[in-house]
Amino acid sequence: MPRSRINGNFIDKTFSIVANILLRI
Repeated sequence: MPRSRINGNFIDKTFSIVANILLRI
């Protein structure tokens, strides 16, 4: 698996978590 794909997936998950936290506040 390419590192770029894993890195992009990690960034996507992190962004989703951050967005969820911002929506909760």
